Amino acid sequence: MDPLPALRPWEAPEVTSWGRLPMNAVDRRAGAVPLDGDWRFQLLPAPDAPVADEWLSSYVPGVWTMQDTDDRPQYTNVRMPHTEFPPLSPAGNPTGVYEREIDVPADWAGRRIVLQVGAAESVLLVHVDGRPVGISKASHLAAEFDLSDVVRPGARATVRLTVVKWSDASHIEDQDQWWHGGITRSVLLYATDPLHLADVTVRARRDGELRVDCRVRNTGGALPDGWYVSGELDGQLLTQDTEFDRANAEDDRVSDLLGEARMWATVPGVRIWNAETPELYGLTVRLHRADGTVADTSYRRIGFRDVEIVGRDLLVNGERVFVRGVNRHDFHPLTGRTVSYDDMRADLVLLKRFGFNAIRTAHYPNDPTLYDLADELGFYVVDEADIESHDHAHEIADDPRYLAAFVDRVSRMVLRDKNHPSVIIWSLGNESDYGANHDAAAGWVRRHDPTRPIQYEGAAKLGWADPGLASDIACPMYAPLEDCVAHALSGTQTKPLIQCEYSHAMGNSNGTLADHWAAIESTPGLQGGFIWEFWDHGILQRVSDGRPVGRAGAGLYDNGVAAPGHRWAYGGGARRTALHAVGAGRHGARRRVGRAAAGLRDPLPGRGPHRRGAP
Repeated sequence: MDPLPALRPWEAPEVTSWGRLPMNAVDRRAGAVPLDGDWRFQLLPAPDAPVADEWLSSYVPGVWTMQDTDDRPQYTNVRMPHTEFPPLSPAGNPTGVYEREIDVPADWAGRRIVLQVGAAESVLLVHVDGRPVGISKASHLAAEFDLSDVVRPGARATVRLTVVKWSDASHIEDQDQWWHGGITRSVLLYATDPLHLADVTVRARRDGELRVDCRVRNTGGALPDGWYVSGELDGQLLTQDTEFDRANAEDDRVSDLLGEARMWATVPGVRIWNAETPELYGLTVRLHRADGTVADTSYRRIGFRDVEIVGRDLLVNGERVFVRGVNRHDFHPLTGRTVSYDDMRADLVLLKRFGFNAIRTAHYPNDPTLYDLADELGFYVVDEADIESHDHAHEIADDPRYLAAFVDRVSRMVLRDKNHPSVIIWSLGNESDYGANHDAAAGWVRRHDPTRPIQYEGAAKLGWADPGLASDIACPMYAPLEDCVAHALSGTQTKPLIQCEYSHAMGNSNGTLADHWAAIESTPGLQGGFIWEFWDHGILQRVSDGRPVGRAGAGLYDNGVAAPGHRWAYGGGARRTALHAVGAGRHGARRRVGRAAAGLRDPLPGRGPHRRGAP
């Protein structure tokens, strides 16, 4: 019996992964073998249904709900699209089986071979040549699996990725958005030396002080003697921190299993990073064998900046900043969750053009490329964990069965994104009440990364000034403006007040912006907020059969107007929407909030207001 489905991991919240490698901040995209494209595909009615002999085709990355299957997108806010209580899933549980052959390069002999699945919604089961390899949950973070013992360099192997749509994890991914199923980000295969960089952590301060911490592992187990690291920052060599080595030796913290090394540098006349002048430096870290040859290399662009809270002010590089922010989903009207580099760059360039300087990644970690672009173009990012249990919020917040899932999702986000200067705040999630599971996740973050504050609206709503809550920022959602001003003038304010959502921009809305910003700019203690949201979630739909057009729809809409024979299935205009049940095309198309802020609304007749459910 296959142990993966026998475990029924889709109804076991305690199981967050099996066989999955730890998350890290080493970017392996360069030099990897891409596995994107057409895969053999079957859509099963349930995860324990047998695989048939007949295969269709599905494009990866992509959701099957947008690729002409009978399982179509559904839009809900607050309520789950099925009636099962957590952690259960419905008996009818669409399950996609993706399969393809891979040719493992012959020159990878003796190397560590890793499969990376960029994101899968919502439970991923991995097999290679029929052998179980691993399990992963969390629909918006990558999962990596070591295939060194299951594939042979120079040979062909069959990779099968099984994706279960509904699971215990769905109950904490109950965001206000379309429900999909599939592999939403790129799949790739890469190889490293057995001796490799397991993680790199960068601390770069506005005074030019740089610290780089490296973690080193060896696939064979014990580390070889004599390894060392070196680094350079745009040609300036980094210095080995011998005091760090000495302290570890004295404290008996030297391990044969895990190598730790630290380097530092002081950059004279450092050019600091902020949203107005996003100055970046190129950092290269090399791992050497005892003979000096290079076993592994990591490169990334970094920025020097500080983030701190002093009194009731959020400071970037010692200066109080206004947060002119917007909430942003990974969304496209033809591909659903899957967005391209060009899509993301266009989003950020448009936001920059209209004066925005901040993004909240509502409500999950966005595509990794988004953060690279935010570093480059200059945006402050509130990085939000993939946790929203809106329908069963208070039950799950203190449910010990979900404790590991909360900590897993928050910690893996931090481990992935910690080296981005654009990320200035960590968010514990959205609309999930507040409980011990949040406090556990917050405790992990404070230990691992004391350089950034934490926010969480579910905690902040219990008391904007309460220092005992997990949120370092008072981040209410649609708080009345007069309440915000009164709090700032009360003499009791202890934290920055930055609304995580305000000025609702889906549909016919966006009122009182001038009033909000007149108050924010004139009232100490108020620092801005994040408009909800950047896109109206319209999916282009064929009128003839009600199916989404999918990737074939390029050119079938222009400036928000659908071509004849098509209409917009509007996400956000109703409490619960199934794509095939949307009424005739009176609902709105995809509209950027940047256009609304500039007074350049697309002509979208007949659209009613959308009200977001209270937390």
